[in-house]
Amino acid sequence: MAVTAAMMDADAPLNYFNYFTEVEDMFVRRRGAHMLVSPLDWALIESWREMDIPLAVVLRGIERAFDAFDRQPRRHRKVNSIFYCQQSVEECFAEHRQSMVGAAEGVEAAVAVQVVGGPDDADSPFQRERVERYLERITGDLAAARVRAESRETLSEALDRACARLSEIRANAEAAQRLDAEALERDLTSLDTLVLTAVRESATPEALDEARAEAKTALKAHKKGMDKAFYAQTFENFVSRRLRESAGIPRLSLFFMD
Repeated sequence: MAVTAAMMDADAPLNYFNYFTEVEDMFVRRRGAHMLVSPLDWALIESWREMDIPLAVVLRGIERAFDAFDRQPRRHRKVNSIFYCQQSVEECFAEHRQSMVGAAEGVEAAVAVQVVGGPDDADSPFQRERVERYLERITGDLAAARVRAESRETLSEALDRACARLSEIRANAEAAQRLDAEALERDLTSLDTLVLTAVRESATPEALDEARAEAKTALKAHKKGMDKAFYAQTFENFVSRRLRESAGIPRLSLFFMD
């Protein structure tokens, strides 16, 4: 893994590569048993990242939630959702923001993150060969989605643009002396935003209503304990994920490499 949790502090800038993986790894480790993370949990993690909650703060919140859980007499029960940690993460983030009051402007951006292993190193999860295989796969997936979207003008046009840009991104990555995984992730994230915006704009009212109803049902049990902003962001992430899946469009991010 490019950056370990131990190497980051609460002031370090978000890392594109390990945010999701570190959260999942921490949750599974503290849970004590492997578990497939649900789409709803992924939507929550995505909300944390989009709300600029530092990774270290999220991990601290997970630790705190499990510390409290372990003190309770529930030895035969397991925590089955990352949502169990949601309130604890919010509390830790509030504490973090309070601790930053009066800090020098820009101090967070000035904190360096130690990176172990570049994308061309043997131990890196972003080895060139693996990245190039992934880019080849999503190129094919996008092209197939473009064919399916022929009748949806907005989405079809966006996928045309995405395919062209992805072709250029692939060419640049293959020609580079040393693969810059962080720059590549930024490019893919930008492309992903373009496609996702078109997916939502081209969705039928019926498809939107169905996705929103599903999101409302999935989040019902968690809404009361969630901050309104987090609820809204997680709700929209869940809707977007469902619309993307219906259109057969892949996630464009190195995090989703096989």
